[in-house]
Amino acid sequence: MIVVDQLGYSYIERFEGLYEGGFRTLLDEGASFSNAKYRHGITVTAAGHATISTGKHPSHTGMVGNSWRGYDPAGEFANINCVADFAEDRTAIGGKGAVASPVNLLADSIGDLLKRQHQGSKVVSISWKDRAANLLAGREADAAFWYSKDCGCLITSNYFVDETPAWLAKFNDSGVIDKFGGRSWERRDAAIEVYEKNARADEFPGEPPEDASFPHAMPEAPELYGKINPTPFTDAALMEGAKAMIEAYELGADGETDILAIGLSGTDYIGHRWGPHSQEAMDAHLRLDSELGELFKFIDEKVGLDNAVIVLSADHGALPLVEFVDGAKRVSPKSLAGTVNKAVAAEFPDTGPVVASAGGGNIYFDLPGLEEAGVEIAKIVPIAKAALLESEDVAEVFTQEDLKSASGEGPYWQLFRNSFFERRSPHLMVRLKENYFPGGSSGTGHGSAYEYDRHVPLMLLGPGIKPGRYSDDAGPDEISPTLARLLGFEMSLEPGSRVLEEVLQ
Repeated sequence: MIVVDQLGYSYIERFEGLYEGGFRTLLDEGASFSNAKYRHGITVTAAGHATISTGKHPSHTGMVGNSWRGYDPAGEFANINCVADFAEDRTAIGGKGAVASPVNLLADSIGDLLKRQHQGSKVVSISWKDRAANLLAGREADAAFWYSKDCGCLITSNYFVDETPAWLAKFNDSGVIDKFGGRSWERRDAAIEVYEKNARADEFPGEPPEDASFPHAMPEAPELYGKINPTPFTDAALMEGAKAMIEAYELGADGETDILAIGLSGTDYIGHRWGPHSQEAMDAHLRLDSELGELFKFIDEKVGLDNAVIVLSADHGALPLVEFVDGAKRVSPKSLAGTVNKAVAAEFPDTGPVVASAGGGNIYFDLPGLEEAGVEIAKIVPIAKAALLESEDVAEVFTQEDLKSASGEGPYWQLFRNSFFERRSPHLMVRLKENYFPGGSSGTGHGSAYEYDRHVPLMLLGPGIKPGRYSDDAGPDEISPTLARLLGFEMSLEPGSRVLEEVLQ
């Protein structure tokens, strides 16, 4: 299972003619859906990876965001990382870094169900991001590994293993990360006209002014460890780790089905920084095409591609740079918070600022502050909603009560309801107008319910898969149920979801 972070379907359309590696193989020999879209409205990394691995929406996985506001074990109202594990004895394994686990995932992954069916099956995952690795793996996986900038190495936690696996120690000691120190990220193809034809100008408004054009220099280690993320070197290093895991865990070497999940994150860091139409994004994507091709060759040498099923998708897409889209606009989350704070203060002048956070337009109220002021949250929600709806930037606002209702109006209500899990969700979910980005003065992002964030590739290849191009409606929530059918068991389906039977031989 391969999940490419921030790979909107538009990449496949724009670059198909340039593919020579893994994407070429998937398109020519596998099944590819051109109309696969997420059915939830808050399109972020945690939500997408969890939906792919479990076949469930965030309303059932609990992955309403990469983080949420809540009370930590110390009783502080704080930002909670979606894969935070507060067990007293939880520790990092393999190197220094923040601990993580899939303990907050509330639904079974395809790997969890496989291991219950076949105790000899192995389920392992690897990603640059801790949330991607843990949420693809599931709660009963053998292991999950992710990158830590604190050591410039891959780590795991004692949720999975009690000591550093030999392969991991060897990988971290091999200098796979350090070798990129001092290097310069140059265009893969020396023919600049190829980039100018298939991407936009190298230096473009909305890109970081201090680093807007090729080449991009890398510092030496250890400074490299915190700077390497927005480069294609992250995915190159991660692919080496994936190959090492295939050998170390002897995946596919016996009669039991194993799962290797790979979360490739470099495309996301690059897309956020330069935008999906940048020459940087194009270069990284074509390098990834080559890396995927090499991975497929490696799998073929080790176990034979005839003995492997490969599925590739993405956790979300992205909005192009605002400066690249007519009618687009940058919106400050602070302005949304200010609108709410001002409106509430007019009615309750003794409360002070009531917004605890407003990232991505998702508003959490300061629950301890409201309690101290003696103000019920139910009294400020309608005030805040009304004030936001008067803003020229806001199209719609959903309260928790709106989403707890059995039915709602408009085409976006169900998408936001599928993203709603009461104990973790924002108090207000704000749908900004289309192509409005709640971010800073440069770069771009995702998280909306619009098609540019929900439309992603969905590709399958291998025995039991019927090759072809498919235009049927599909969703990443249907990946794991389809794989389960292929493996001989069933996964429960979300309402409106299905097994992609048309691709099964």
